Amino acid sequence: MKNIISLSLIILLFNSAFSQTTFTYQRTWGTYVGGTGNLLFDEYKVGTNVFHDSQNNIYTNSTAYLVSGYQNSYYDQYVLGGNNCDLSVSPNLYHSVYSANAPMIWGGYKGIDSGTIHNFEILRGIDHNNNKYILKAYSGIINNLSTSGVWLTQNQNLPSNITVTLSKYTPSGILLWTTYLPNTTSARGVILRFDEDSNIYLVSDTKADIPGLTTPGVFVENFIDYQTANMQLSNSYIVKLNSSGQKLWATYSPLIIDYELYDGSMYAVTDYEQNMPGTYTDAGTFQPLASAQNLIIKINANTGQKDWGTFYGTPFSSGLYSGAGIYGIEVSSTGVYVSGENMDQSNPTYFATSGAFKPQLTGDSDLFLSKFGFTGNRLWSTYFGTNGYDTSLAFSNLSVFDNKILITGNQYGATDNISTPLAFLNTIPNTSTNWSNMYFAEFDASGARKWCSYYGGPGTSFWGEYITPRFLNDGSFILYGTTGSPTGIGTENGAFPYMLNPAVQQSFGYIGKFDLKNPLSTSEVLSQTDIQLYDNPNDGNFYIKGDILQKQKASIKISDWSGRLIATQNLEKEKINFIQMKGKLSVGNYLLEVFSEKAEQMKVFKITVK
Repeated sequence: MKNIISLSLIILLFNSAFSQTTFTYQRTWGTYVGGTGNLLFDEYKVGTNVFHDSQNNIYTNSTAYLVSGYQNSYYDQYVLGGNNCDLSVSPNLYHSVYSANAPMIWGGYKGIDSGTIHNFEILRGIDHNNNKYILKAYSGIINNLSTSGVWLTQNQNLPSNITVTLSKYTPSGILLWTTYLPNTTSARGVILRFDEDSNIYLVSDTKADIPGLTTPGVFVENFIDYQTANMQLSNSYIVKLNSSGQKLWATYSPLIIDYELYDGSMYAVTDYEQNMPGTYTDAGTFQPLASAQNLIIKINANTGQKDWGTFYGTPFSSGLYSGAGIYGIEVSSTGVYVSGENMDQSNPTYFATSGAFKPQLTGDSDLFLSKFGFTGNRLWSTYFGTNGYDTSLAFSNLSVFDNKILITGNQYGATDNISTPLAFLNTIPNTSTNWSNMYFAEFDASGARKWCSYYGGPGTSFWGEYITPRFLNDGSFILYGTTGSPTGIGTENGAFPYMLNPAVQQSFGYIGKFDLKNPLSTSEVLSQTDIQLYDNPNDGNFYIKGDILQKQKASIKISDWSGRLIATQNLEKEKINFIQMKGKLSVGNYLLEVFSEKAEQMKVFKITVK
């Protein structure tokens, strides 16, 4: 009897461990992108080189650094419907498109941006209606490129003698409008985000005042003039355009690292310098007074006015480098998330709250992941990484889908193994202390780590190993970046499963796509609707998905088996709704009914809460 009890306890403990570390995804395909010397990552700003449309087709911008001895025939292997490589100048810009199921749809070289030569056109965004926004640059001042009625119909005489335009095209490629863009520190350093009405929020940087840029009453009306070591530092500028390309408002800002739109607001993370004039924080936020390396700012997307701002980071210390700071920001219905890197040994617990997954900095450097509420107060924060040196070579390392949070990073050497049992890859690819290993992990909205996995294989490049996560519309995700590894990246069903004739230590771009394992295996789907429910069983939190939910204001009712009403909730007019009932539903079985806006029953599910 004692042995039976012990065996039962072992099984229980095993099942408990399994439930905490199960990797719930499977890689469905992987491909290399471009040839040897290809660099795929966000070179200038977060979220500027990889995009997806409503069908989850994946669009990439990368830079092809041409390698001596390789001919046009080599680089043109990666062309499908586009222009061939220009071997006379390095680098070339490369653009490619892949379907959600892996085949390559398009590939080609899109011009040159090198030294004094600027002649390119690259994708800079796809809005909710699949309209595409193309950034074009030309060496010299070129007039008569704009269309009538847009923001800037006249060319800006840039000090750098470059002409830059932004054009909007329909999904079928018909030009809708073109506007000039003003003075910018980099022709490619332009970020676009879109709201549900296809308004455009454009961010770029400048080191000089742009006459007539801003509108009255916005966040920062005047150029912020400040220097460090006798060097003029950049401002960012934010311009909101309507769907016709007309300016609605514009503001300056401290240098923006990343920004996101959610529910009528713009959330931005910026750099901060101690000698920067102006006040950017507000009482009642997490850190209104103690200046730090970064700012988190909420801006009213309708007016361009600041709602609140808070410092975020350990205190400034003269002459001490404390790490890269914040890399990026993501926002969902569950909160505001920021991630980054810190190595401030004098303040080893700053980025950890009570009960954090990792309560303090260990080793030389760690990543951090923090959650804020919508009023600027921190809800939780944790360090993440090994006991050695952890960073994110690609900078952009965060993606959020409802309550699922993906974070990526790099560890140098094999100080320790932070992967979880049954993850995608449990072994450390590179053991050399000079080479980095890519990893990716999932946290939930409460700050609990669900799993962690390595990615890639042995090998590196001159550029290092870059890894960036991106959730797609259906909750699947991709990892993309740059690698020197010939294994662990491509799959047989990928467009390019193998590195083709790689040069020594040169990089290749890559994409890997992950889908949920049998996400709808316990869903019940009726022929008259497309509504689906997953995960099931669950812990009280689950998703309801269906195209019909985008067309009307549906609602749900949850009842126990006796018919007693437990909860009701109105759904958002979105294809996927995240339902948070954890803590409200006890363990057991329930009936969930989905009703139309006319109170007609559309679907009934049996759900199990464990």
